[in-house]
Amino acid sequence: MRPMPDLSSALREQLPRLTRLEGVLHPSDRPTLQVLLYDTTTDISDPHPMVAIVESGRVQATAELDELTEGQGGFTRLLSACSFRSASGRETLAIAVSNGYDGAASDFAIVEVAGSGLHTALTVHAQQARMVIGKEELLITSAHSKGECVWCLHRYVIQHYRLNGYQYLISGPPIPSKRHDPATWSSRALILKPGLR
Repeated sequence: MRPMPDLSSALREQLPRLTRLEGVLHPSDRPTLQVLLYDTTTDISDPHPMVAIVESGRVQATAELDELTEGQGGFTRLLSACSFRSASGRETLAIAVSNGYDGAASDFAIVEVAGSGLHTALTVHAQQARMVIGKEELLITSAHSKGECVWCLHRYVIQHYRLNGYQYLISGPPIPSKRHDPATWSSRALILKPGLR
């Protein structure tokens, strides 16, 4: 994400619930487009983040991140977001949120800006997860816990997804991975492979 700009008063008036700007994405194929990620409460323990699509200074659409990522916890905090060009050549957004009060649950969404709205290409709910995005596929590595505490060492599994037109679909069975420490694992929720920006 680029540094936070100062929003114009006209744009702030179009986003009356904005309390804190978390990030701005600038898709490279549409120079007049901005994707704003922002919180709607001042309570940092329950910020209710949203996304807004802004074209030439006018808000075209907004969505709550818990709905966009299909969060299940009744609580959502933005962890990370980035834009990249998918194998289809379309500008795409990846969003990672935490949706549990203990920080263990992760939700991901891959969305494309379609006209003045958003097309969802993938949503995934997982535990202590990380998404690695490549040109034609992405990997989600997540905890495969069997009764361990939230912050114990867990064994992980890797699930491959491949872009099929406008959707990312599961590609093969999950592959067992080694043990990881959830505290360090959750610090980078999204990783872009080289050449995607």
